[in-house]
Amino acid sequence: LQSLPVHLLHGRLDWICRPESAWAVHQALPHSQLQWVDNAGHNMFEPLMTQALVQAIEAATLSHR
Repeated sequence: LQSLPVHLLHGRLDWICRPESAWAVHQALPHSQLQWVDNAGHNMFEPLMTQALVQAIEAATLSHR
């Protein structure tokens, strides 16, 4: 994973996955980016989470051209 862009997204309203888990993964991958998504929960189809996913994919795509 060292050569791949890793962008972690965690909804602040996610009551299923603990934020400590996202933080632990982020700490284990020093080159990763962790983004807390306000007003979003666990569902990737929530509008704000979907928007954050698209932005992360676009950013990763642009940085590897």
